[in-house]
Amino acid sequence: MSPAHGEDHSPSLPTDARRAGMRRAYLAQAIGLPLTVLLTEKSVGPLFIKALGGTDFQAMLLSSFFGLFIVLQIPTSLRVTPTRGKRFMLRMFLLAGAAAGVAAILPSFLPTGAGPTWIVLLFLCAFTASRAVGSTFWFPLLHDVVPSNARGRFFGNLRFVWNMSVYGCVVAAGVFLGADPPLWKYQVVLGVALAGHFLRNVIIARIPQPSQHAERSDGFSDWQGHLRTLVRRREVLVFCLYLSTLVFCAGFLQQPMVLYLEHLGFDTSENVVIYGFTTLGSALAFLGAGFLVDHLGTKRTFLLAHLSLCALALIVVTSHGLAPAARKPLLMAVFVITGGAVALTSVAATTQLFHLAPLRGRAFFFGVTTMVAVTGRSLAYLTAGGVLALVPRGWSMPIGGSLYNVYEVVFALAGLGLLGGTLLLYFIHDVRRPHADRTDP
Repeated sequence: MSPAHGEDHSPSLPTDARRAGMRRAYLAQAIGLPLTVLLTEKSVGPLFIKALGGTDFQAMLLSSFFGLFIVLQIPTSLRVTPTRGKRFMLRMFLLAGAAAGVAAILPSFLPTGAGPTWIVLLFLCAFTASRAVGSTFWFPLLHDVVPSNARGRFFGNLRFVWNMSVYGCVVAAGVFLGADPPLWKYQVVLGVALAGHFLRNVIIARIPQPSQHAERSDGFSDWQGHLRTLVRRREVLVFCLYLSTLVFCAGFLQQPMVLYLEHLGFDTSENVVIYGFTTLGSALAFLGAGFLVDHLGTKRTFLLAHLSLCALALIVVTSHGLAPAARKPLLMAVFVITGGAVALTSVAATTQLFHLAPLRGRAFFFGVTTMVAVTGRSLAYLTAGGVLALVPRGWSMPIGGSLYNVYEVVFALAGLGLLGGTLLLYFIHDVRRPHADRTDP
């Protein structure tokens, strides 16, 4: 295997240093990620915007920010030398924390309404932009630390650890917020998560790097050369097309569900806790996701996730006739499986990208491929928010003798898109751990 196809030719760290680096990565994500996840992927962020008097579109816009600003990783990878990447990342994370802190405090001095909410969103925009720019060098840092024969297990374990942390935060936030929380309670939740965000920087600073950097600084900004390399690699282009399709369709079954729960009449506490079951499902799936990816391969893992999400879309759409008492446990089960399916795809996608990553221009490669993936999800959130803003309340469509509201129609279309996306799997190269390497590192 040539370096262009992901062979590990990076300067080697001692085994003890690798293990210490991986343990610190686990701890850093568990402590520092809840702030970002609560704001952009869980109920707390959209409900916080709604509590400020924001619209459904503004609530979905918050969830779209990180995906939209991931494009900034590309120019960043060409402007900041690889040897300065870690230091630059830490500085940008500090700037992101400061912006989030202002966004959490500012509502105390502003009236409620869609207009003032734009000011808060501006600072949250700065938070996600700074975090996205800093994250340019997160995967290159891990690429130096994680051995090639343990990537599936590492990313499965990494996501399990931080998902359990996030799940605990979600449950605690739901209990603390209550049924009809005042604004200050949202600010307390964000303040506690913000403390973890700053502590994460201290831990990341202690993750070791090779004494000789894996990627030389000369030629790192040759974007024309990096782009030519990507365009010539058919397997990269096909995988990016497949991944963008998958995350776009799956995105409709994630954050828009928060607004669907509100539409069904669940209060804030119930909304946070019920949707929080996605994190529980993710955490449980991550226990076995690394094993599945390493031993069954990425293609079968993607197929399993596809079929699960298609079935869940069908269940949500056909459950509209159930009584609220019966619908609540059903939705909890749906969110557990949804979180698990998304978890499987994230581990498989990361493993596939690490396999495809070239040695030179890694930050550029991860920036482009991550942008393609995350932008698809953000477009799903924006599309859902735009449709909900344009379609009148009470709109329904008769299908097969039953009436389906706008949420259910959108979920049904997403399920059909996921089913069609399985056809692209035929063209995806299957990546699995070599048989000779199937022992613990």
